Amino acid sequence: MKGHLKRNWFLFLVLLIEGGSLMAVELLGAKLLAPFYGNSLYVWTAVFATTVFSLTLGYFFGGILSEKIPSIKLLFIIISISAFLTFMLPHTAKTLIQITREMNLHSGILITSFFLITPPLICFGIVGPLVVALLSVDIKTLGKTAGLVYFTSTIGGIVSTFLFGFFMIPIVDMKMSAYYTSFALLALPLISLVEYFSKKSLSGPKAEQPVKTDPSVPVETQENDLNDPFDRTLGKSWYLFAFIEGAVVMAIEMLVVGMISPYFGSGLYVWGSVIGITFIGLAIAYYGGGYLGDKYPRMNTLYMITLVSSVFIMILPKTAEILISLFVNAPPVMSVIIMSSILLIIPLGLIGMTPTLLIRIHSKNIKVSGKTTGNVFTISSVGGIFSIILTGYWIIPNFGISSPTFVIGIIAGTIPFILLVIQKKHISAIFIIAFFFGISFLKNNTMRSKDIDVRHYSEGLLGQILVADITKRSTDVRIRPVKYRVLFVNRMGQTFINLKNGRSRWDYTEFIASAAGILPERSNVLLLGLGGGTIANMLENQFQHKVDAVELDERMLEIAKDYFDLSDKVNTVVDDARHYIETTDKKYDLIIFDLFKGETPPAHVLSSECFIKTGSLLNKGGFIMINFNGFVSGENGLPCRSLYKTLVESGFQTKTLFTAGTEQQRNSLFIASANDIFDKFSNSSVNYQGREKLFINEYFNMDSVLTGNEIVFKDNKPCIDKLNINAARLWRNDYNEAFTNSFMSKGIPIFK
Repeated sequence: MKGHLKRNWFLFLVLLIEGGSLMAVELLGAKLLAPFYGNSLYVWTAVFATTVFSLTLGYFFGGILSEKIPSIKLLFIIISISAFLTFMLPHTAKTLIQITREMNLHSGILITSFFLITPPLICFGIVGPLVVALLSVDIKTLGKTAGLVYFTSTIGGIVSTFLFGFFMIPIVDMKMSAYYTSFALLALPLISLVEYFSKKSLSGPKAEQPVKTDPSVPVETQENDLNDPFDRTLGKSWYLFAFIEGAVVMAIEMLVVGMISPYFGSGLYVWGSVIGITFIGLAIAYYGGGYLGDKYPRMNTLYMITLVSSVFIMILPKTAEILISLFVNAPPVMSVIIMSSILLIIPLGLIGMTPTLLIRIHSKNIKVSGKTTGNVFTISSVGGIFSIILTGYWIIPNFGISSPTFVIGIIAGTIPFILLVIQKKHISAIFIIAFFFGISFLKNNTMRSKDIDVRHYSEGLLGQILVADITKRSTDVRIRPVKYRVLFVNRMGQTFINLKNGRSRWDYTEFIASAAGILPERSNVLLLGLGGGTIANMLENQFQHKVDAVELDERMLEIAKDYFDLSDKVNTVVDDARHYIETTDKKYDLIIFDLFKGETPPAHVLSSECFIKTGSLLNKGGFIMINFNGFVSGENGLPCRSLYKTLVESGFQTKTLFTAGTEQQRNSLFIASANDIFDKFSNSSVNYQGREKLFINEYFNMDSVLTGNEIVFKDNKPCIDKLNINAARLWRNDYNEAFTNSFMSKGIPIFK
């Protein structure tokens, strides 16, 4: 076996590049949609579902092809096609966006992502079953072969996730990332040709001849005989285990993000860590499943592994809660990596063994190894598609995080538990113990405290939303307690008002209202990002401006009306901000960017291309205002300085103001216009901290702090997430210290 694998080193190079290219195409697909459809979780979910669906088709066709014509020649034809399709990705994306631009947001996202990434991903899906067929020579080592194939491909995916997510896309740019990926794919058949002509033969099996058996292996070992009568009675019901495995893996990945993000955010390093750790867990699982399948080729092996995995899944919510409390004062990036490892590697590393175990157990002979591989991964992927849609769009929004995780553990473990009980296996007892442990945790999971009244809690594709009334008590008993209402998204404040007078506690809202005051009454104002509706109400109530408020998360509209008295005169639009900008023809006198994904400003609405398009929507004398974090010096201030440079390079005259406080506590506000309108602000003042201040005295000279390393933000190089990692972490640390830790100490759990 070792010698055979050593001789076929080139096929493992193919697998590494195929796995890396798969992840590159998935990441590029989402980023290429962003300049028109945005970069929300609706886009990522559509891309993710399309990826799994495409791989399902690839696995299915790969299984068929591997049985009929398992040749290296076919493999390289498939890879060459995928190289061309990958090369064309940036151009295909532009064409598809033009075709779908008149569709509504969700239909456009789904159709564009489907036709953009499905063709190359089908090609990548074909590779796995085909290589299994090419490498398989002995039924007794089929498990290790299949495990090693998918282990190698997954390692390529891990490397690619970090390479493209943190370097290629944000630093090099998307078009060149697609080109480099296609060149890497195209190099494979070229290297093969060089190898062929230099040695007159390939290092693997001959290109024109399918691999069937190894003549050195006795024929009798090439047939798989399930001697266990209990296994034979199951028939094809084993397919159910492949379906459940695919569904559980997808669901747990999404649920773990829901457990971590309310404390650590949903930024680049959180998603990068969760996706990377998931791949590591699956890589270990694929190899481990193949090894165990060869050593113990019985269904009982699968039952025991699945049962143990289900136990870990049932206790995941409690485990996450304990881990968060342990890592309160630890460095966030290290904490997320360790937590993701503990929460994901064990359960996914166990249940992820299912496909390669099933391939070994249920391949009747070596000739059908590729077909069995294709069938198993096809069914697993169908389970994944089902899970993504059900978990993301229905289960999490309606039932939260803890209960669904517990139920998924029960679903995964019930059949193995019953089958092991029938066989009187004592290991089945751990399922009962975990069940009662999980039940006791769910009973204690409440949202009540003396000084914190949680008025609203919901989970959704766009994260956790929580509205809480907080009572602040003075140490002086003569001073009455003050009540505030705060809207949190993933535990980052979006709206903060005094319940007694309804006024915002944040100074930046006063700056925006004062700037809007220079416009005539009933001016047209576009507000991108509604939140609780404080700014929308100020603009409508104080100046009678006609406000269109664009908000992606439909839950926000109801929350703004129910808990923050949003005026009925404010026109609300459910849409992605960039998509609205790209599709509307309406003209405005003021366009306000008040957009944050938790603590991170979205890159797709802060690019030069977006600002130029926004400028075309302004009436003469109109202007833009942008709310951003308050860092301006050093590396933390690079995003803020780059935003200023982007506005200037996009043709806007730009002024900058800062609210009071340290860089970590304050906000920056940019006022930008294609015309010189700033003399209109000469008599404008803002009232904050009990004093009237003239705008003209508050302008900050940004040119004085530019260092020369500032970046002009472009659609093709979305780098704000990467540049903003440390600043976002500091903002979140402040919120954790001020609110989240206090909530946890008073019995309010991090998720429900």
